[in-house]
Amino acid sequence: MLNKGKIIYDGSKEGLTVQSNMRFVRVTSLNFASLKKLRSKIEGLAVNIEESEGSLDITVLKDNLGILLNDISSVVDIYDLTVQKPDLENVLLDIFDQTAGGIGS
Repeated sequence: MLNKGKIIYDGSKEGLTVQSNMRFVRVTSLNFASLKKLRSKIEGLAVNIEESEGSLDITVLKDNLGILLNDISSVVDIYDLTVQKPDLENVLLDIFDQTAGGIGS
């Protein structure tokens, strides 16, 4: 993969996914008060938090995933929990953002 003639990635598609340092977590609960309590507890830990009906979508650095899961289990009455790696599109955007100047410079 090139950016302005500079090689920014030379490897497999799977390697791109591994390269990303984010994880996406969706926690669903029937107890909305516990989700609000979790949101206030993880504000400084999470990169991004979005609310939808009965769930929180949380983006976190993979190094903080264990802390996040511990906070979730201590605060929320969990109905459903999903943890996933980012999709390839988001990994590519992340790589371009991390290179000096990004795409648009």
